[in-house]
Amino acid sequence: MKYSICVFIELLIFVCFFGRGLQNKIIFSIHGSIKERNLLNGEVSTLLSNLQSNIYSLDYDYKTGYVFFPRHNKDDILRFRYPSDTAYSTIPVAAAREPIALVIDPLLNQVYWTEIYQQKIYRCNYDGTNKILILQDDQLYAITLDFVNRYTLTAKLSFSR
Repeated sequence: MKYSICVFIELLIFVCFFGRGLQNKIIFSIHGSIKERNLLNGEVSTLLSNLQSNIYSLDYDYKTGYVFFPRHNKDDILRFRYPSDTAYSTIPVAAAREPIALVIDPLLNQVYWTEIYQQKIYRCNYDGTNKILILQDDQLYAITLDFVNRYTLTAKLSFSR
């Protein structure tokens, strides 16, 4: 009986790990659409199409179940619930001038993004409130967040002549 309980607990842990911990899909953007690919069977499905912009980055909040993305050519940041039982629809988050990169902070429910040609990094809450200029520097392209030390890291885009 003792061993049966141990085996049952280990099996339960494995099932929970397999069900929640291993992700079998990848979300990506291509040609103004956001798609997902099932890594088990190779199926590709379109989540959002005709976004009328280049999508250079995406970030997902596991806690709230939203995918955030900047539309570079439409000057805004949007989000949508993923996965969804209904048709995917976007929700506006913030206005931005040609946003190129984005990262979310799921601990504080904040969105950070770079505006490459404006040479700025902004932050706002998930609902778009409290928009704040964080940094103005050279042409900032990529951005990530160091959750341990709570730093925002960026990569500058430099051109040589």
